[in-house]
Amino acid sequence: MDDKAGVYITSEVLRRVNKDFLKAADIDLWGVGMAQEETGLRGSKVAARRINPDISIDIDVCPVTGKEYDIDPAKYGDIKFGKGVVIENGPGKSPKIVKELIELAKKNNIPYQLGVCRAGGTNTSAIQEHASDCETVLLSLPNHNMHQPNETCHWDDVEACIDLIVKYLESGDL
Repeated sequence: MDDKAGVYITSEVLRRVNKDFLKAADIDLWGVGMAQEETGLRGSKVAARRINPDISIDIDVCPVTGKEYDIDPAKYGDIKFGKGVVIENGPGKSPKIVKELIELAKKNNIPYQLGVCRAGGTNTSAIQEHASDCETVLLSLPNHNMHQPNETCHWDDVEACIDLIVKYLESGDL
């Protein structure tokens, strides 16, 4: 579900963003679906070297937390299903972009949650390491049953993620 939802979100952002604004602001926007995240982050390393982005907004999933799921909120944050996109804080995440995303979410009434991310494990770390001078941020979808056949994400969280990325791209703060 995580990679499929990320590809869907990326395609919707590309479809919904104001292309006239991007052209006027001289912003090149790439949407990349990367392979082999779970087996060495290979796709993200290749994409980072070839595209060499200034900013990378990465999309993944994170676990819904709580006693009923046996996942400690102290490790990942208090993450609830259907309460908004998760803006991840942690190593390799641009504090500047995180702050801007939080401000945009508040200003535009886009539901969001704050997550705690560790180094490595997602495409974000590989992009930061293999691109030259790239600020990275990770947006996650709360997920039930991660890496299982019955993985689920909430539609409202998906829409919040799309809305937040589009607002960021159109904010002019890039």
